[in-house]
Amino acid sequence: IPPTASAAQTATPRPAAAATPVTLPTAATAPFVHPADDTLRFNMLCDESVTAASGSYVVENNVWGKAALSDWSQCVGATNSPRRGLAARWTWDWKSQDNQVKAFPEVVFGHKPGTARSTTPLLPRKLGEVRRVVMDYDISTQRSGTGNLSVDIWLTDTPTPTTFAVPPITHEVMIWLEIFGPMYAGGDQIDTVSIHGIPYRVYVGEKFGLGWRYIAFKPENTPMQPVAQLDLLPYLLYLETKGLVSPQSYLANINLGNEIISGAGTTQINHLAIEVE
Repeated sequence: IPPTASAAQTATPRPAAAATPVTLPTAATAPFVHPADDTLRFNMLCDESVTAASGSYVVENNVWGKAALSDWSQCVGATNSPRRGLAARWTWDWKSQDNQVKAFPEVVFGHKPGTARSTTPLLPRKLGEVRRVVMDYDISTQRSGTGNLSVDIWLTDTPTPTTFAVPPITHEVMIWLEIFGPMYAGGDQIDTVSIHGIPYRVYVGEKFGLGWRYIAFKPENTPMQPVAQLDLLPYLLYLETKGLVSPQSYLANINLGNEIISGAGTTQINHLAIEVE
């Protein structure tokens, strides 16, 4: 997902995932299936270019696809997790019912292309040198409309991807954790694979955005696990064995966010910690 306006880069966004427009009352969000930790307190910030930092993590109010829309709101906040890592929260209300991706409020870990520096000394790192990459999370979410909750990974050809361009970007890899509404992946389906017992359809799109390769793992009829220790290495190794990524590419950063087309909602990251070795 392209960076926010604070990244000092003006990027042409990648093609938005196609979806059939829906008409849903944006206020009618479903209740939290997994309860949010109501002891956490957030200072919510609503400027479209705002970021909030906590330790090795940055939360971005990323509204890269808003275009000329004005009938919307989106806010983010972050704090330290009482366990370890980060706690974060974002809310959104996008009334437009077209089929374009509007936003990706997200947690950033690593060196997101187009930013000046990494949030952590652990990334970037060559894929071939990564031995462990685990995302430990506890997530509560409630929403209406169309979108997803996903892991978004940028791969680059340099350990210092300070520009949002191709190069240095080589790949965008998305692992969808949850889908709501008629949300479809970009590109073409090239395979099916089971990872961690979850069946995925694998989509690949060439020349996305400014020219990178887009890859999406879309789960099939599988409820989201709101609490998990998600090992990301099997996804990356699968892509290496298929020749879709190179072990010489750099794992630049790992993001977690909601890709939003329409509707309203709240996601609360009760806890997030990412380990890389």
